[in-house]
Amino acid sequence: MEVRNLAVIGIDAGGTMIKLAYEEKGRIHFRKYANTEMDAAMGWLKLFKWERIALTGSQAAYLQSMYFPAVQIVSEFDAVSNGAKWLHEKENPNSEEEFLLVNMGTGTSWFHIKKTSYKRILGSGIGGGTIIGLSSMLTNEQNFSAITDLAAKGKHNKLDLLVKDLYDKEDIGVNGNLTASNFGKGQEANGSQEDGISSLFQMVAETIVLLTQQASTIHQVDKIVYAGGAVYGNKPLQKIITSFDYLFPAKQVFLQDGQFCGAIGAFLAIE
Repeated sequence: MEVRNLAVIGIDAGGTMIKLAYEEKGRIHFRKYANTEMDAAMGWLKLFKWERIALTGSQAAYLQSMYFPAVQIVSEFDAVSNGAKWLHEKENPNSEEEFLLVNMGTGTSWFHIKKTSYKRILGSGIGGGTIIGLSSMLTNEQNFSAITDLAAKGKHNKLDLLVKDLYDKEDIGVNGNLTASNFGKGQEANGSQEDGISSLFQMVAETIVLLTQQASTIHQVDKIVYAGGAVYGNKPLQKIITSFDYLFPAKQVFLQDGQFCGAIGAFLAIE
């Protein structure tokens, strides 16, 4: 089989996924594999002769030692921030505004992105790993796509204790549909598996949004941009997050190819 030459590729080896960004015929292309598909990922990479490779992510050192001993490793924070900035400018060509990047991967990191600099301002262990881990405990399901489907079918209020559940007719100045306690009705055990996953998504989204609101206020950043594999294409989670748009001066947005920020950032770091 003939091995084709391709110039450069950025590889983001994270806790659950391997994401690739490479240029061919003047366009940036993306691919991704689950970490359990390492052989398939390496098999695809061997189909080409790469001039330069850059690695980033929590498993970058492992990939370097096993497959790419001479390649460059890029700081994950640098890669994610620069990749997000590149994507944001691509999707908003006339925008030069700063923004708060909420990168939801296995965990979640917050970055204050400016035109020529960035700063990581917050981190949380709540993220995609939380969703997969607790979903596995609740339903034995570990496939992220299947978990998302379950969340879309469930009703979180079957297991979440809402404000209106505590204050039946009394007006306390708080929206009655807000969550008073995540899984607060769990002891009643009358919710389905779908309801349990829906409640889990509600808990994760509410936690992320509240931390985002605090970071936005403290650092005086109006625009909120979400990226990362946990939120990419995840309609149930995105729906919950955007239901809290009223907390922010502008609508929260999701980068179209936001799960590839790290891979793009690694690609861009190649000289």
